[in-house]
Amino acid sequence: MEMYSKGLADNAAMLRGSNIPIEPPSLKENPDVNQSRKLLFALIGIDLILFLINFLFIIHSYAASESLESQSPNSSSQLFLIIVSLIYYGFGLLVTHRYYQTGLLFFTLLGVVVFVLTDVTVVMLLIRIIHTANHVGFVAAGLIVAIIFVAICAITSALQIFIIIYAFKLHRLLEKNKRLTIEQI
Repeated sequence: MEMYSKGLADNAAMLRGSNIPIEPPSLKENPDVNQSRKLLFALIGIDLILFLINFLFIIHSYAASESLESQSPNSSSQLFLIIVSLIYYGFGLLVTHRYYQTGLLFFTLLGVVVFVLTDVTVVMLLIRIIHTANHVGFVAAGLIVAIIFVAICAITSALQIFIIIYAFKLHRLLEKNKRLTIEQI
């Protein structure tokens, strides 16, 4: 697809003999941008739903335990990770909706950090689950919730890789269009 710029549009209008400049297509009309944007929205939405499910499991774990000692392994780090992820995905939805190039680049870089944080937390949680299962037995309080948390985090980590790829792709597409990113749909 041919990319337009204001200078090319003015030159084309002069060659045609008309003084009315041709406006380049808006971001809404660009099929590559629309496809990447919709896919990014879908991936962020799926990850956001999975993190909300994890949040409900953590809240259930807090409500079901009698004291802080009977909490599931690393529930405070799980809760912190979920809150950070919710803020991160909210930011991602905002910059994707508004076509902010710099915001998308920042979202991509933060995505790498969230990916590493999620994976480190999951590995720490797995180690803690194995340690707890060996000492207490398999029926420890909160063990099932922690295993479900690890499974959902593994799925979100895989989705996070695709989110990083498509956020960077959308950033490059917006950069190619050389448009002001304050254009609203």
